[in-house]
Amino acid sequence: MSENLVSVDSAGTWLWELRPRPPRAIATLVLLPHSGAMAQGYVRWAPWFSDDIHLVAAQYPGRGTRFLEEHATDISELANPLAAVLAGEPGPLFVFGHSLGGLVGFEICWQLEQMERGPGGFFPSAAPAAHYSHLLRQPSDEELVAGLLGRGGLDRVALEDPDLLGLILDACRSDWVMTASYKYSGARRLLRCPIVAFGGAQDSGVPAALLNGWPELTTGHGYVHVLEGGHFYFDGQMATFTTHLEREIRALVAQG
Repeated sequence: MSENLVSVDSAGTWLWELRPRPPRAIATLVLLPHSGAMAQGYVRWAPWFSDDIHLVAAQYPGRGTRFLEEHATDISELANPLAAVLAGEPGPLFVFGHSLGGLVGFEICWQLEQMERGPGGFFPSAAPAAHYSHLLRQPSDEELVAGLLGRGGLDRVALEDPDLLGLILDACRSDWVMTASYKYSGARRLLRCPIVAFGGAQDSGVPAALLNGWPELTTGHGYVHVLEGGHFYFDGQMATFTTHLEREIRALVAQG
């Protein structure tokens, strides 16, 4: 799938287009992967969005074309370079982060606002609010596999390929370290941009109670959309989900 992606940052590593930038893009939406995932996982999202939205996905080190690089073990190792690259994106910018991507996204948005390049909106997905506890017991490989299968984050085909499964588990272990060591910080940090959180009504790992804290982290408006489904609630209902997300983007662009 990597041949379908085109790098859009000067370093040729962090941001990849899911389709060419439209000549009259109204906004850029950056998609941040969940634990163990890579930019290629978002390729199938492209047809679900209108042609005037520029879609890019982040590629974390150790994933996809960057598989020879060391995995990040601290959120800042992802958020700092991504914020620097995204600051140069033209036009309105929106950030969507699923699961681990929700924490990465919060830190990116915070940094962008400090650079006076604040995003138009932040969409955390299936992620506990950043100021909640993220202390986790380290899972075994068996528990990681069972959890990924149970939550829909691992194709069973990967179980038949030891090398591929090893790469996924390596990424998940590093992502666990990142999540467990994450600290919102003692100072109260509030974004200025709107926060609209998404999640699944049947997500046992991240129930709605853990999503409800996101609106507390903005001085703008914030609320939560809970859709039917589990941790990967958008699977099987991409039309419903992307309609919600695109409606939010268009309304915020219209407000300026």
